Order: sequence, then C-alpha cells, then structure tokens
Amino acid sequence: MRLIVIIPSFVSSNTFGLDCVDARVAENEMAKKLPQKVDEFTTLVEFSVNCDTETVKYVKHLSVDASALPTGAAERKQRQHTNLHCNRQGLASQEGWTVLDYVYDVNAQLVVALRTTPAMCQ
Repeated sequence: MRLIVIIPSFVSSNTFGLDCVDARVAENEMAKKLPQKVDEFTTLVEFSVNCDTETVKYVKHLSVDASALPTGAAERKQRQHTNLHCNRQGLASQEGWTVLDYVYDVNAQLVVALRTTPAMCQ
C-alpha cells in the first residue's frame, strides 16, 4: 500500500513579522498545542525558533513506515517546502528566515529533512 502524505507547515510570515519577540510568542503558543495532528498520518511534535540563526524548525512524526511513502516523495516534499516558504507570504522569502522540517516514520527513522533558505527563493 502506498500513501501520499501532506506535510504542511504552520507558520507564515504573517505570524512573525520581523520581530524575534513575535517569533518567541508563536513558539510558546504552539508549544501549548503540541502534539498536534496535522492530517490522517502526520503529527507535529516539535516547533522551535532560533532567533540567533533566524531558523524555524518543525519536527513531525508519521503514523506509517517510510516504505509506505511513494517513490520520489522526498524530492516532491522539498519542492513543495521551498515553494511554500518562498511564496509571497513565505518565511524565507519575506522574512529572511531558514525553515527546517524533520519528518520521522512510525519507527522513529528519519524519512526526510527539508530545508528552505532565503537564498533558495532567488
């Protein structure tokens, strides 16, 4: 059985503005809601902000084994991740923040590490 898993991010540049204080507020608010079910297969378990490096990190767990993911899923997810964070409201394109997503399968094995930097939005 092959599954298609959608792995959205929860924060756009509208959440942060340019102020790290706002980023910390978003981090604290998100912490109160975790773990948070994203979809049928995905749970957001960690959200963190590093103001020194201007980096936002998401950690997500899938309720399936990595073998259930379709071939090429990691490459597709990276393209979607970059498109999301480089759009008109993207953290990378609008705020200059790097966005990291780490996705683990049901066996706690890293499935994909996604990274979008401001330089990727050019």
